[in-house]
Amino acid sequence: MRAKDAKRPMKIKNALLTVLGFVLLFFAFVGALLPVVPATPFAVAAFSCFYFSPKLRKKLLQMPLLRELLQNYQNRAGLSNKTVLLSFLYIWTGLSVSVALIKIVWVRLMLCAIGIVLTVHILYMTGAKKPARKD
Repeated sequence: MRAKDAKRPMKIKNALLTVLGFVLLFFAFVGALLPVVPATPFAVAAFSCFYFSPKLRKKLLQMPLLRELLQNYQNRAGLSNKTVLLSFLYIWTGLSVSVALIKIVWVRLMLCAIGIVLTVHILYMTGAKKPARKD
């Protein structure tokens, strides 16, 4: 097997990961706009797909919408108080408007359940993984 043939599967893998990364990034932006779609897992997965490309990872870290989230993920930190407050405000405002507009009881209950699950998820993510103190 020639060296050129050995590099071909790696190029295909990188191309597929790049395409997958951009698809996941699209879903992350959708998640940032819609309160019922989580942006975090899609953004982190997209970031992971670009592991072979420092240039793409750097571009993601420069995006204001994703910067704090990805830096916190990279550094194993939790969410900032500002992010938590804005998330709760955005989620519960959107869900409250939806519940007020929708008259179907089971849909209202489902929206409330989604809000509770998202709230628990965000509260779980707020706990920063702080290094042990050196006394």
